[in-house]
Amino acid sequence: MNVIDYELHHFSDASEKGYGQCSYLRMTDANGQVHTRLVMAKSRVSPLKTFTIPRLELTAALASVKVSYFLKKELKVNISKEVFWVDSTIVFGYIANQCKQFKVFVANRVAQIRNHTLPEQWRYVSSSDNPADLCSRVTDEDPELKKVSLAIDTDDDNYATILTRLNYFSDWTRARRSLALCNKFIDKLKQKSLYTEYVHVSVEELIKAEITIIKLVQREAFQYEYQLLSRSNNKFDNCLRKSSNLYKLDPFIGSDGLIRVGGRLHRGNFDVHVKYPVILPKNSHMTELIICHYHNKVHHQGRNLTLNEIRSSGYWIISGSSLVAKHISKCGT
Repeated sequence: MNVIDYELHHFSDASEKGYGQCSYLRMTDANGQVHTRLVMAKSRVSPLKTFTIPRLELTAALASVKVSYFLKKELKVNISKEVFWVDSTIVFGYIANQCKQFKVFVANRVAQIRNHTLPEQWRYVSSSDNPADLCSRVTDEDPELKKVSLAIDTDDDNYATILTRLNYFSDWTRARRSLALCNKFIDKLKQKSLYTEYVHVSVEELIKAEITIIKLVQREAFQYEYQLLSRSNNKFDNCLRKSSNLYKLDPFIGSDGLIRVGGRLHRGNFDVHVKYPVILPKNSHMTELIICHYHNKVHHQGRNLTLNEIRSSGYWIISGSSLVAKHISKCGT
């Protein structure tokens, strides 16, 4: 889908039991067709202290403003327009008013709303057409329930966003485990399971997470090479230009979608990860974590031992020798 325009539309609503909001991303493609996606929704139970409905409606509207601030930082797209929808004429009047003086509760929230939005961005929507009406309903069985859901539509083009999150990690094992937990959580959601214990991850789940991380790293660093190799009919046919950093490695794409080292070792009786190690770029935070991981594994011994451990574990790092030496010099152990 070739999207040429993005808009954010926020809906808010409140009732005696709770209040909430939901935000939609409205996308227009080159053919003029409109597509919408729910990107975030929040709901809260009403405070124990009795609030009037207009005050709760105003609190829900402020929640939309806070979500707007969050989404504009997290969504890596250019938002051309942003609209806030409320089904309360009183709240709509609060925000649009330029003359009247309000009591502290209302004045503080209206001020926060105006600091981040313009009155022209606020629109009225009937209650029957307001999707946030569902957010303001809280079940009687669990009066303390707080719901927060985030659903961002992702595809292969968003690998940079995922890598940005992974770059916050300083440990290779934790990075893999965290992604494995995310994958497990997503599977539970698809199964519509209410079971929420995700502490344990299996070896297979860790391997799957590792493959995903390396695939994302390779797509970012070797985008040109990946496109050429994916078109090659013969996986051992080196179709790259000599100027490519991967040319001398006779690379190919394995059955798991990873770019691996080729060469004559495929005739040998070795494990797959030894015959065809995956290729890692030199300028990647994940590569640094892998080097650190195996340097710790050999108890901070020298460059050769660390590099041998990395290669025997199925990784081939471009300029690996110099990168390992650089890490050891910084390690100080």
